[in-house]
Formats: sequence, C-alpha cells, structure tokens
Amino acid sequence: MNKKLMEVLEKEIITAEEYDFIAEQEEVLEIENCGASGKYIEKTWYNVKLNNGEEYSIYL
Repeated sequence: MNKKLMEVLEKEIITAEEYDFIAEQEEVLEIENCGASGKYIEKTWYNVKLNNGEEYSIYL
C-alpha cells in the first residue's frame, strides 16, 4: 500500500490538492460524495473505498 496515500487518508481533513492525489491513486476504487459533514462544520464528507476492502472518511 502506498505510504503517502495512507498518511493523507488518516489525516481526515484534507486540501484540494490532497483530494486530487487520492483520486489519482490506483489503490482507490471509489470516492463517494456523502454531502455536508456533521462532524466538521462547512466541510464535505467523502467515503474512500480501496481495492483491499478498506474504507476511509475524508473531509474537504
């Protein structure tokens, strides 16, 4: 697994550049826009699914 990808996913709150980085990775199967975040005000919540079955929540 890409170490840089894991570091970015574990941050939770990411930048637009980090979102683009995640979207370009071959390990990422899907990025689902889940809408407005209830956890972080004024952020959009995304669910990231990886090809190894793991899922991560990120906020932009």
